[in-house]
Amino acid sequence: MLTLVAACSEEPQPRVPSGPAVAIRAAILPVESAPELLEQCSRDTLSPVESFWLPSQLEVNALETRLPGYLEERGWPAPSKPLHVYVRQYAGVVSRGRRVIYTSFLHESSLPDFPEWHLQAAIVCDGGDHYWGIAYDVATGEFVPPEYNGAL
Repeated sequence: MLTLVAACSEEPQPRVPSGPAVAIRAAILPVESAPELLEQCSRDTLSPVESFWLPSQLEVNALETRLPGYLEERGWPAPSKPLHVYVRQYAGVVSRGRRVIYTSFLHESSLPDFPEWHLQAAIVCDGGDHYWGIAYDVATGEFVPPEYNGAL
């Protein structure tokens, strides 16, 4: 089960859409916080950025449903920890005319350092695969290879 927190001007309310069977903690960041999510200090994100938008729960569910298979099938470097131990932050980005969801993953052990993780981007320098990101093209269902933070 995917539990999302969508942030907006009102007090955020958890939403529970149908989705993957494993419960995860995740937040769709408000559009105002999206630019900061792309300012990671030790990994590449998306470029160029044209604008930002708010992904729907349905779009995020599609991303989460496809992610495990994509990491396996493509032979991309996968994180050393199971996906369910990562908290997700989603941001909608328009890059090269495409609507993309950029997802930043942070290990659940780091949540005490980010009490506002559901509203503000978590920025961490280094930390290896405790922190990583991936971009998902909403129209094509394709991912770009994941980027991991630098080693400790």
